[in-house]
Amino acid sequence: MKRSAYFIIILSIVIFSCEAARIFAIFPVPCHSHQMSFRPITQELVRRGHEVTVVTYLAAFPNGTVANLTEIDIQDVIHNLGKIALEDDMQTANDIVSQQEIALRSGPAMFDKILEGKLKDYLTDRKHKFDIILAEACARLLLMFSHVFKVPVVQISSFGGSFGIFEMVGAANHPLLYPLAVREKFDDLSMIDKVREMYIQYKQEKIFYDLEENENRMVRKYLGNDVPSLTELQDNVALVLLNVHSIWDYNRPVPANVVYLGGLHLKEPKPLPNDLQTELESSKGVIYMSFGTVVSPKTLPTDKLRMFLKVLGELPYDVYWKWTGDVGTVPSNVRVRKWFPQADLLRHEKVVLFITQGGLQSIDESIEAGVPMLCIPIMWDQWYNAARISKLNIGTWMNVREVTEKQFKEGILNITQNRTLRYRENVIKLRELYHDKPLTSLESAVWWIEHVIRHKGGKHLRSPAFNMAATDYYEMNLIFVVALILLSAAVVVLLSLNFVFDLLRTNKLKED
Repeated sequence: MKRSAYFIIILSIVIFSCEAARIFAIFPVPCHSHQMSFRPITQELVRRGHEVTVVTYLAAFPNGTVANLTEIDIQDVIHNLGKIALEDDMQTANDIVSQQEIALRSGPAMFDKILEGKLKDYLTDRKHKFDIILAEACARLLLMFSHVFKVPVVQISSFGGSFGIFEMVGAANHPLLYPLAVREKFDDLSMIDKVREMYIQYKQEKIFYDLEENENRMVRKYLGNDVPSLTELQDNVALVLLNVHSIWDYNRPVPANVVYLGGLHLKEPKPLPNDLQTELESSKGVIYMSFGTVVSPKTLPTDKLRMFLKVLGELPYDVYWKWTGDVGTVPSNVRVRKWFPQADLLRHEKVVLFITQGGLQSIDESIEAGVPMLCIPIMWDQWYNAARISKLNIGTWMNVREVTEKQFKEGILNITQNRTLRYRENVIKLRELYHDKPLTSLESAVWWIEHVIRHKGGKHLRSPAFNMAATDYYEMNLIFVVALILLSAAVVVLLSLNFVFDLLRTNKLKED
């Protein structure tokens, strides 16, 4: 017991010992789920005495409320552009490649608006000095600030690794064994499936790398022609934090400068509103249904909405559906509201199923609550998350374009009533695995950020393959030399054999 207490004291000293630093954090993506993953980190850094400046789409406090926190709210600058990209273009795209291309192309346009507006002063006025940059990992352009402030960068992803991240750090990047969350199919692939899915990932990665020169031009527009390229600026990246558990990323082998977290936004449980608590207590069982904060009502076809309502009305459960659109007349057992306290609602013992679009934060909340899921992915990484739900046997998933009334009803009843499938037991087991670590995700994120601050960078964490060109990583020069030697040897052997055969033929003719 004394040893345990001593260990806790020492650990606390190590964790909470770091001089106050000046931190510049920039998280520009206009998605609520992204912002809610970053906010706990910046607020904890503020609580620990660091001076934090945050560029955010979702400000938490009026400026001046917290002495060592400055929030630069960019919502008014990019709201319209973000709305067009996320709600209009993105959700009407017919396939995942089109969705990703819209996201990749819209990012620089939004960032240009921010740079020419609220951040222009930070590019030109040398009075702004910082010790470290926290930057959203999916926005490559943010690396330009490492050139401005001459400090290390910690890239933070609100999900797993995005384009270019694993190549940069030199991690395993096999498209089938360790796929990126940019496809619709991942497991149990046929030969044709493998070819098709690898091609889909290649198309998206090509779009990403093709856009780099346009982004370099934008950097030069603001910082001058002598600025290094974004690929060169990656050398300033000290650490990458990914907001997924390593299990969710197929336990990808990564170097020490990549840290898996998961569930950063999760909070301590709160009591439910009295009316909701009373309803739940008197219910025989509850299904909760939500398509998240990004999916708009116009995304789902009207016939699918009607089908969902019909099936839900036939179930022996109460259904709580978070939905902002008009669904018309609803069955007596279905309650449609614009908002529910999702995380706390899922934790109630009467909830038997969560029907979700597959957003990562929603999945984390469901795992934390021990509730199995029926996933209906719509966009982005939701297909990947649906595949992981199925593979880990914590639920199942259905294609919104193809699901029938019979499939939808059978899928719900299989999860809620077929005990042999052990969905709930598997979710609880996964939750135990997630929790079995020495620090919480937030404690780990802050410890690693302060580690970079203490050591003024993270080059000691890198693998030899960090930011290495593919031609060097795969030793293309060596392969070329070896191939040339083998080819030359083959030519010599063939010429020698030809010479020998010619000599034998000549001798044979002389003998005849």
